[in-house]
Amino acid sequence: MEEILEKILKTQESLLEAQEETNKLLHYGYTGKDPNEFLTREDVVKQYGIGYNKVDKIFRDKKLPVQRYCKPQKVTRQAFEKYINSNHDYLYECK
Repeated sequence: MEEILEKILKTQESLLEAQEETNKLLHYGYTGKDPNEFLTREDVVKQYGIGYNKVDKIFRDKKLPVQRYCKPQKVTRQAFEKYINSNHDYLYECK
């Protein structure tokens, strides 16, 4: 009887550890990157593969919460991803 209880306790502990690890992955969006990390224009170009002119246009949009009082201007990863995931028709204009 004691052996069964010990096995159950070990199983529960391993399940709790796996659950904690899964929660961490979900919190950081499977990328392992901190959502509160500040990104500059150059960081966005390198990490997301977007052209510099397009990133410059995005950073000038008033809807994106960019820290405009510092040089270089910065935005959090979480705010940038939220902005990118919403629809912005003017970003897709052909000129």
